[in-house]
Amino acid sequence: MQNNDSILLFETYRPVLMGIAYRFLSTVSDAEDVVQDVYLKWSNEDIDTIQNPEAWLKTVCTRNCLDIVKSVERKRIDYVGTWLPEPIQTETSAEDDYLNQAHLADSLSTAFIVMLERLTPKERAAYLLYEIFDTPYRTVAEALNLEEQTCRKLVSRAKSHIEKNKKRALVSPEKQAAFVNAFEFAITSGDSSNLQDLLANDIVLRADGGGKVAAILKPIEGSLEVLNFLVNDLKQFWHTFTWLKSKINGNDGFIIKSSDHIHAIVSFEFNEQDQASEIFIMRNPDKMAALKTMPIN
Repeated sequence: MQNNDSILLFETYRPVLMGIAYRFLSTVSDAEDVVQDVYLKWSNEDIDTIQNPEAWLKTVCTRNCLDIVKSVERKRIDYVGTWLPEPIQTETSAEDDYLNQAHLADSLSTAFIVMLERLTPKERAAYLLYEIFDTPYRTVAEALNLEEQTCRKLVSRAKSHIEKNKKRALVSPEKQAAFVNAFEFAITSGDSSNLQDLLANDIVLRADGGGKVAAILKPIEGSLEVLNFLVNDLKQFWHTFTWLKSKINGNDGFIIKSSDHIHAIVSFEFNEQDQASEIFIMRNPDKMAALKTMPIN
């Protein structure tokens, strides 16, 4: 196979590899490093001898993630305040079908990635490969150097944990749009009458400043407490900023900025009653520096 064909084949799978690495490591920079290393290994292979390029690429990507996950996790030991995954923009074209994209968008949500972080690395890898990226157990076992039966148990444990802790539900674009409009209006005007009923009673608001900028250090829980924080505290700082609606980790959200400076990225999760169950505010400038649309499946 010619070199150009090899490059084109790799680029076909790059979004999938980025999808695996980002969900596994929770930061774009680490995911990009992993995928670049996969590319270097790919470019040094005689790919005419690789019978299943997709399986080969997924295997190498997963092993790279497992190799660096401990160093990534060590960085969070001394992290100041709440740690959240690095947000990404996930804009889609108008012709994309919502239902067909739902399972990938759902697995990119901030809440889902936070849940993945609570799994062991091998549980996370097995679950992502099998459940999200439709990888047969044979390939999962090869990637993890385990027996297929062991991989089945890893996936089963991961599914059980995720289902047990799941508070999320897919919400239609129309209902998401109604919520984000009410959210913006409440903070910019101080009038929360349209927002109050759209917050779950047990809603949790988390903010990540990384110790670099002002942000709440502990989550705020409960609809009244969250509402008070939004219309009394945040309004003081955000009501004059520019609010840009954007898809953040698969859901409607905001980029809050003034001039060319991004102050915050806001994303949401919803429950089965179409109420917001979680609000995530990213304030850490390091995690917003490279914010852009990424080729992530």
